[in-house]
Amino acid sequence: MTQFGRADFEGYPQQEAPYAPPVLKPWSAAAIAAFVLSLAGCLGITAILGLIFGVVGIVKTQRGKRRGRGFAIAALPIALVTGALSVMVAFSFLFIGRVATQLEGLQAAIVTHPQNAAQAVAMLRAVCTDDFNAAVSDTQLTTWIEQIHAKHGTMTGLNIEETKSMRPVGGKRRRIAVLSIPARFVNGTATLEASFAFSGLTQVQIDDIAIDASSPRSIEERSPQPLKPAAQP
Repeated sequence: MTQFGRADFEGYPQQEAPYAPPVLKPWSAAAIAAFVLSLAGCLGITAILGLIFGVVGIVKTQRGKRRGRGFAIAALPIALVTGALSVMVAFSFLFIGRVATQLEGLQAAIVTHPQNAAQAVAMLRAVCTDDFNAAVSDTQLTTWIEQIHAKHGTMTGLNIEETKSMRPVGGKRRRIAVLSIPARFVNGTATLEASFAFSGLTQVQIDDIAIDASSPRSIEERSPQPLKPAAQP
């Protein structure tokens, strides 16, 4: 039998052990869902779900248990931003709808005045805030509408789609914005400025009105004339 020594194999190439690729950890489904939902956060509820799944994803990926920790962390600020945008969009639609309704009531009140002054005043008060109604008397409202009719005639419409400006404001009366809108009258066009404010938590109402810079708040209250003493016989 032939004997082989170690030196007999030194000239042959050595075979390396087969390479075993590292085992990758599975992805965290919560982290992936958080990232996707946060991107769709403008839909509203998905932003909340993105925050929830983001926290779950961070917990699930601790100490490298699963992959996707970066997605879970990134989902949190994205969900906050997209959620805030969804709230702003929803509030804008709510505000526009409430503004259109209040302006329709304002126009109806001004048109109604020549036939029924008391009804016109009641209609105006229905679209105005409590602060406005407390500060302006029925006499001031009636006088203001009479002056508008005397100068411009009957109101025939509001060009809301041609709003000249909308500026945000703040103050003690919780005003939101002031709109400057072209208003059509029988005698021509005038500029209507309406200040809107919160009335309660979500309701938006008119807090001040001015047509060509004339507001019911600026109308002087009519004081009763003193009685003259009766002539002595």
